[in-house]
Amino acid sequence: MGGSSKEEYININAASSSVFRTSVNSEKIEIVDVKDWINNRGIDKIALIKINIEGGEYELLDRLIETKLIEKIENIQVQFHKISSSSRSQMERIQEQLKNTHKPTYQYEFVWENWARNS
Repeated sequence: MGGSSKEEYININAASSSVFRTSVNSEKIEIVDVKDWINNRGIDKIALIKINIEGGEYELLDRLIETKLIEKIENIQVQFHKISSSSRSQMERIQEQLKNTHKPTYQYEFVWENWARNS
């Protein structure tokens, strides 16, 4: 899933496979717009979303926030990745936006964090 539907090439590197890194082997993949995926299935509530997509988390979370689908999610577990020089500022911008709907329950910078929806 991502912020829009598209085809990409993922660079294969065991647990670090990513569309943002390079490797010798790559494979064509289809990324599906998270908004379309949720709406097409009539999902009204998500108890937990776990996001560990090697750089794709920024686009995915931006889309969830933009579409207000973030409000349907009770808990967000995310691992932000350092994929560029702007990764820290992107992470901090998203964290500030998440504070409108969620509160952090734990944060280990660029490792894992959890956000619980405000009651």
